[in-house]
Amino acid sequence: MQIRVGKRIGSAALVADGLHARTDGLTSLAVLFAAAGSWLGFSLADPLIGLIIGVAILFITWDASKRMWFRLMDAVEPELIAKVETAVNQQAGIHSIERLRIRWVGHQLQGDIQLTLKDDANAPRIKQEIRHTLQHEVPKLADLTIEIHT
Repeated sequence: MQIRVGKRIGSAALVADGLHARTDGLTSLAVLFAAAGSWLGFSLADPLIGLIIGVAILFITWDASKRMWFRLMDAVEPELIAKVETAVNQQAGIHSIERLRIRWVGHQLQGDIQLTLKDDANAPRIKQEIRHTLQHEVPKLADLTIEIHT
């Protein structure tokens, strides 16, 4: 539940905490298997399961650390950038995207776009359409600055 809610609200810390809780639960379950294996006479059960748990914890720690590091550096997922680029480029009148920056600020995203328009484009209408489209495509995008060059 923590992982799902963390992803929904954009909280990397809550996702990491959910991964930690999941690891604790799986570790407890693995310890039961190790104890049962040892009790049934399989003496290698305990060290093998201990080794598997250790490796799993290393992978989960690496993944959680990487997620938190990227969040601290205001990084966003490349898929999110691609989604915004696609949504903006589908608007009529756009010649090119000169700059696109998106970053996490808490649980919300802030964006900055610089566009070059075609000669006959209606800048206010394009801005309004981009905001409307991105509001539906990227619900966590709370603040968006659109700068237009003609």
